[in-house]
Amino acid sequence: GEATPLPDPELADARVAYARRQAAEGAWTVVAAALVDASRISATRADREDRLLQAVDALTGAGLVDRAVEALPEVEALPAGPRRDAVLAYVAIQRGRRAEAVAHLDSAWRLRGTDRAAAAVVCQRRVLHALADWDGDELVRWAGTAVEHAEPGSPPAVEATAIIGLGHAARGEIPQAFAAYRRAVADNPAGPQHQRARMGLGWLLLAQDDPEAARRELEFAAPTARRDGSNRISLWALGWLARARFALG
Repeated sequence: GEATPLPDPELADARVAYARRQAAEGAWTVVAAALVDASRISATRADREDRLLQAVDALTGAGLVDRAVEALPEVEALPAGPRRDAVLAYVAIQRGRRAEAVAHLDSAWRLRGTDRAAAAVVCQRRVLHALADWDGDELVRWAGTAVEHAEPGSPPAVEATAIIGLGHAARGEIPQAFAAYRRAVADNPAGPQHQRARMGLGWLLLAQDDPEAARRELEFAAPTARRDGSNRISLWALGWLARARFALG
C-alpha cells in the first residue's frame, strides 16, 4: 500500500537516473517527485536518507517550500552532517529565517570533512544567504570558494558563477559585474543556467537604470523558467520584469 511501499532497488535506481536527467533541464518539480518515490522504495537506510535529502533540496529549488517544510521533521531526525544541514539551511533561507540559516550553514561547514561535493553545496548556500543579506563581500568570497570545491560544470559551480556578478554590483564594482555576466552567459549558452545568468544580468541592468535592456533580458528569462520548471527563478524574473515595464511606463 501507499503507507508502506515494498523496497524495489532497481525501480528506485531508475527513478534517480530519471531525476538526474530532469535536473539537467532544471525541472526541479519533476526531480523532487522522482526522488521522493525513490526514497520510499530504496532498500537501504543510507539510500533512503540520501534521496530524501535530495528530494527536499529539489522541492526548495522548485519554490515548493510548503512541501519541503512538510518533510522537515524527517530531515531534522537525521544525524547532523554537511548535506543534511545544507538542506535545512536552504529551506531556512527561502523562508527568510536568517538566524536559523546561519546556524545550519555554520554547522554544515564545520562538519564538511573531505567531501568536496558537499562543501561546494554548502558554499553555494552561503552565496544565496549573502545575496539575501545583500552582502557583496561575503557573496564574492563564498562564490569563489564554491568554484574551488565544485566539479567544473556542476550545479554549485555554475550557480555561483551566475550570481557572482550581483556580488560585484553590491560592492559597487559595476564593470566587474558586467564582465562576470558576459562570462556566465557565454559559458552557459543554453538551458536553465543560461536563463539564470540572463535573469541576473536583467536585474543588474535594471539596477543600473537601463530598463529597456533589462526588459530584453528578463523577457528572455521568464518563459524559459516556466518551461524548465524552476518556479523560484521564474518568480524572480517576472518580478523584475514587472519593475522594468513599470519603469518604461
